[in-house]
Amino acid sequence: MFKFLFIDDMDLDMALSPTVVCLTRDFMSIFPTIRLHYIAADGCSLFMQEAVDAMDNKTFQLYLKYHFAVYEREDLSGVTSHTVDIFKKQS
Repeated sequence: MFKFLFIDDMDLDMALSPTVVCLTRDFMSIFPTIRLHYIAADGCSLFMQEAVDAMDNKTFQLYLKYHFAVYEREDLSGVTSHTVDIFKKQS
């Protein structure tokens, strides 16, 4: 079973900053966990929403290939609107 931590009412600029990545890592360091993945769920699709919506299937598959190649790069996590931070509890 997974438990989720939600941080509400956070300023959008703050939520997108690398500082939040570090704060989450520091916060979770007090628990016996291992970070498995830090994922930029939507990546740059917010900025190119109309282009993504207009893509034919072949182009969209190419876009997905790009997205899955970069969605775990922390240096690109600042362009996403949503992230997923996955931790595993240590035994």
